[in-house]
Amino acid sequence: MALGHSFRGVTSALVLVVSVALLGGCNEKLTEENFDRLTVGMSYSEVEGIIGEGTREDSGGYGISGAGIPTGSNSGDSKQQTYTWDEDGKKVIIVFNNGKLQSKSKSGW
Repeated sequence: MALGHSFRGVTSALVLVVSVALLGGCNEKLTEENFDRLTVGMSYSEVEGIIGEGTREDSGGYGISGAGIPTGSNSGDSKQQTYTWDEDGKKVIIVFNNGKLQSKSKSGW
């Protein structure tokens, strides 16, 4: 009986370890598949549902993203917003215009 009990304990521990390992991989949001799901015209909340919460990078004014995409506006118009997502060395930059995805870029992939 002791052998059977010990075997069940080892099996349970192994199942737990494998489950945790598999669930850990599910947390990755910045994947090729998810990046490809992001399409022009999506709202920020739709994007957030796919790749999680981003960080707003601009606060007005004019700039150029690392991908050469104009951000903001030189007239102080706040209709354009730039957000970034960083994960394990991967970076996604998305420019929204009037609340809709206008352009996207990625680096570190």
